[in-house]
Amino acid sequence: MSDESFLREFQYLMKFNIGILGDTHGDHVSIEAALKKLGPLDALIHVGDYYRDGEALAHTLHIPVIAVVGNCDARRQPDRELIELAGKRIFVTHGHLQGVKQGTVSLVREARLRQANVVLFGHTHVPAAFSQHGILFVNPGSTHAGRKGKGRACALLVVTGTEVEVTHFSL
Repeated sequence: MSDESFLREFQYLMKFNIGILGDTHGDHVSIEAALKKLGPLDALIHVGDYYRDGEALAHTLHIPVIAVVGNCDARRQPDRELIELAGKRIFVTHGHLQGVKQGTVSLVREARLRQANVVLFGHTHVPAAFSQHGILFVNPGSTHAGRKGKGRACALLVVTGTEVEVTHFSL
């Protein structure tokens, strides 16, 4: 067995804790509160609106940080990311380009085209987790300001072997 195939197989046995933040809007106090709630992380994903918060976290945390832009960001790229972790294809987007406030039809279509197993998105400020067409969709909510009766929130994605679990935390 080559080193590369051993590492690929070994990845399936490991547990990955991935923090998910979104719609942080420069609220550093709530970002710190979210990081405390999430505990030790292997990676962090910021689903947009204040991309610069994701950039700052990439400089301060000693873990990989992936961030996409949202509708409140001055820059326009990257507006999507597709990553692979432990054999799972994770599609990351803010959701404004897919019109998630009006529904998830466009988001589901794009996820299927990208053959994603997991989709992480924001924009609505409402925590959510649902499955459709065998794809897990996760919105962490907003660390800055919740909507529709939901308070500030973040999420933890745990990938263990072939299993994927999501937990939302109120801040």
